[in-house]
Amino acid sequence: PTVRNGLPNFFKKLDNNRPVTIGYLGGSITEAAGYRVQTEKYFKEKYPNSVITSINAGVGGTGSALGAVRIGPEVLRHDPGLVFIEFAVNDAETDSLTICNAIEGIVRQIKVKNINTDICFLYTVHKPMLSDLQRGKTVRSVRLMERIAGYYQIPSINLSYVVLNMLNSG
Repeated sequence: PTVRNGLPNFFKKLDNNRPVTIGYLGGSITEAAGYRVQTEKYFKEKYPNSVITSINAGVGGTGSALGAVRIGPEVLRHDPGLVFIEFAVNDAETDSLTICNAIEGIVRQIKVKNINTDICFLYTVHKPMLSDLQRGKTVRSVRLMERIAGYYQIPSINLSYVVLNMLNSG
């Protein structure tokens, strides 16, 4: 993980036993009962005195351009304290300008709605991306999202390396 500014507002709410909503925006990896369910379970176990709800705004086969349209009605209307954004796989073949405009558009919409909403970019992987990773090359969609994460000091978690390490160790 790249911490940058972290998730201070989200954890402050949890530390003070305040209710918090987590929004999950992405494609089928977000929609599935994987990282989304696991992170929600982790937070509920670690902070049992806080009421934690989650919004599953994962839609299979969709990229960040549609995510920029969906963020308001599907996530922001629930006033989340944290939003995970996961589009690395579905944006893998998307042109650079579209990715940059869409991801920055999502970030800006979140911050306009509530400057205190924390954001975390999450990068996942699928088989066609593995050859680049095995050659030590960062996937293009991740490189582009990391530029935006760096500019806005948004933390990110790249699960690609976990998968690559598992494959390399058999």
